[in-house]
Amino acid sequence: MFRKYQAVIFVHGCFWHRHSCPAATMPKTNKTFWRGKFKANHLRDSKSMEELIKSGWRVCVIWECILEDEDRSTKAIGKVENWLRSTRLRIEIPSSTGVDTHAWLS
Repeated sequence: MFRKYQAVIFVHGCFWHRHSCPAATMPKTNKTFWRGKFKANHLRDSKSMEELIKSGWRVCVIWECILEDEDRSTKAIGKVENWLRSTRLRIEIPSSTGVDTHAWLS
């Protein structure tokens, strides 16, 4: 949380928050439980972020897989710095695919 910039940065684990990368595997057992768990996580994430934005905060999501590579994490830091200085409400620092993975990001 950066009060000076009215900004919140989330670092999402790819498995728990269902990023579109190889780390977001589906467990082989108890799939019904896991589908429900992942859906609830996604709904909670979306609701929390929308509430933050309605309260005047800006939201950034950084995916865990970005931080596993020094070059990609350095680039991500630059993107976050640029975003903090901007007026953009939402940003997602995606994987190397360059694809924003959640519909709530505009």
